[in-house]
Amino acid sequence: MTSLSRPLGVLLGLLALAGCSSSSGTNASPEGGAPIDGSTDGPAPNDAGASGEGAPAEAGDADAGFVEAPHAALPQIMSNGGPVVAAPKLVTITFAGYSQDATMKSFADWIVGSSWLTQVGHDYGVGAGTHVAHVVLQMTAPTSPTDLDTQALIEQKIGDGTLPSPFDVDGGGDADAGSGVAGGYIYVLFYPQGTTAGGFLGGGDTCADLGGGSFIGGYHWETQSGAYHVPYAVVPTCSDASGVEGASDLEASASHEIMEASTDPFPYTSTGYALTDPTDPWTYTDGEVADLCEGQTLQQSGFTVQRIWSNSAAAAGTAPCIPAPAGGFYDVSPSPNTTQTVKAGASTTFTLTGFSTAPMPPWSLTAFAGYGTFVPTLQLSTSTIGNGETATLKVTVPSSAASQGYASVFISSSRGLNDFNYWPVAVEVP
Repeated sequence: MTSLSRPLGVLLGLLALAGCSSSSGTNASPEGGAPIDGSTDGPAPNDAGASGEGAPAEAGDADAGFVEAPHAALPQIMSNGGPVVAAPKLVTITFAGYSQDATMKSFADWIVGSSWLTQVGHDYGVGAGTHVAHVVLQMTAPTSPTDLDTQALIEQKIGDGTLPSPFDVDGGGDADAGSGVAGGYIYVLFYPQGTTAGGFLGGGDTCADLGGGSFIGGYHWETQSGAYHVPYAVVPTCSDASGVEGASDLEASASHEIMEASTDPFPYTSTGYALTDPTDPWTYTDGEVADLCEGQTLQQSGFTVQRIWSNSAAAAGTAPCIPAPAGGFYDVSPSPNTTQTVKAGASTTFTLTGFSTAPMPPWSLTAFAGYGTFVPTLQLSTSTIGNGETATLKVTVPSSAASQGYASVFISSSRGLNDFNYWPVAVEVP
C-alpha cells in the first residue's frame, strides 16, 4: 500500500555500501506515514568477514558443484476474497500548472498496454487495460488535503461530470469481469509540489523525508458515494530544500499504486491480494503485491516502473520480484521465521542463513527498523554473508515498549546501490 519505491532502494543501498550492521529507525504507519530510518546507533559489527559457520561458494567454482543453502520458503500472497480489477481503466487527474502533466499522461497511456502490466499482473488475474481519460482540473491544488478531502474532491468531480463516471460505461455500471469494481475504473490523482497530502484513515503527510532528496509517499484507497464504489490512488510530488521528485520517481510510485489498486481495490471493506497474518513478518511490509518489492525498479520503454511480487516465481525459488534482474537470486533466511513475542526490556536472537541460487561472492548485510509502535535496538554479528554462511541478529525491545506493541526489522542483502533483496523479522510485546 505504501509507496516506498525509489527511496527505500536508495536507503538500502547506502546502508549496504556503508557496511552498517546495527541501526534504529523511527516508527512508520501503513500507507506513507513516517520514514524508515537507517541511522546507526548500535555497536560496530564484530567482524566484517564471514561468521565462521558454513562456507560460501567460491566465485570460481563450477556451477555443477554449487549447492543452494537450505532456507525458508518465500511467502505466497493469497486472495482474501476481495475483487480484482482484471482490465484496469485508468482515469488520471492533475491540476492546472502541474509540471509533469504531459509526462504522466504519456506514462498512463503506455502502462495500460505494457508488457510490464501483463507480466506482473498474470499471477493475480490482471491484464492489459485502457487509459480512459486524462483530466486537468482547472483549479489550484489544495495545500494540505486530508484523505477525506481527496475523496470528496473525486466524488464531486465525478458528480459534476468533470471526471468520467464508471456508470457511463455502456450506459450502466458494468462491473469489471464480475469483480464488483464499477466499470473497472481506477482514479489516479497526482498532487503537485507544495501540496501536503494526508494519508487514509487520518494518516499524516504521505511525503516523509529520508534526506538527500529521497522520500517515501503515496497510497491507494477506496471511496463510495451513492451507487458507485471505486478505488483511487494518490501520488504526491515530494520535495525539500535539496530537491523535488522527478518524473521517474513519480512513475515508479504510480506503477506501485496502480498495481495494488488493481489487485486490492477495496483494502478497507473487501481485501483482495494481501498478507494479513500478523504471525508472518512479511505482513509488516504492508503486505500487498508491490510492498514486498519496495525500492526495486527498472526502466521499460523510457519509463520507470517497480518490480512486483510473483507468487509463481516465489514458489519456484527464483527471484520473486519481477521482471527479475539478471543473475542469481540471493537473500538471508531468518530462524525463527515467525513473529516473536518478547517482553519489554528483553531480547531475542535470530539466526540468519545466507542463500543464493547461483555461485557468487559474499554480499553486504545490514538491518534497520521498519514499521512499528516502538524502535528496537539491533545488533548484527557481521556485515557480509554468503551462501551457506550464518550470522545472528539480536533484537532488543526497549523497556518503555507498551503491551501489544510491535516492531518489524528489515534485513537487507545487497551487492550495490540498486541490487538488493530483503527479508523481514518482527517482534511483539505480550
